[in-house]
Amino acid sequence: QQENASSAALARADRAQFVITQGKAEEARSQLALVRQQQSRTRLLAPIDGVVIKGDLSQALGAPVQRGDALMTLAPAEQYRLIVEVDERDIAAIRPGQSGQLVLASLPTDAVPLTVERVTPVSEVRDGRNVFEVEARLPALAIELRPGLQGVAKINVGRHSIAWIWTHRVIDRLR
Repeated sequence: QQENASSAALARADRAQFVITQGKAEEARSQLALVRQQQSRTRLLAPIDGVVIKGDLSQALGAPVQRGDALMTLAPAEQYRLIVEVDERDIAAIRPGQSGQLVLASLPTDAVPLTVERVTPVSEVRDGRNVFEVEARLPALAIELRPGLQGVAKINVGRHSIAWIWTHRVIDRLR
């Protein structure tokens, strides 16, 4: 735009306007050179090898981005963290080291073994009930596993009689 204005001022023999537009054109060229230099030094680097679980850059083409904005969210490719939500009535029976099985909604015929690693001591409200987050480890990673999958986990807490299984929640509620 400034170069066009400069050419128009030169055609009109307006030297003052010509000098002003030449200066503005040079300023715009300098800013463009600076942006190109910054762009050449720009490098997207993830600290881990992983799978993109959030962020679609094709939807953000042409949108302004500020320095420090999160463009994508990655999950580690080889390690998964399994979070099991355990109801507050059942958390007393959960201990680190216990084993169990995970059945995913997308793979209902395959049970994946799990081992409890940590019990979070703070409850959270989810869907109108208090739950504790239990972190578990998957000893054998299957290729079908991806971040964000949901399913049902069953943790082995020991053996009890059928009468205890049927009545312990009622007795605990009465207490």
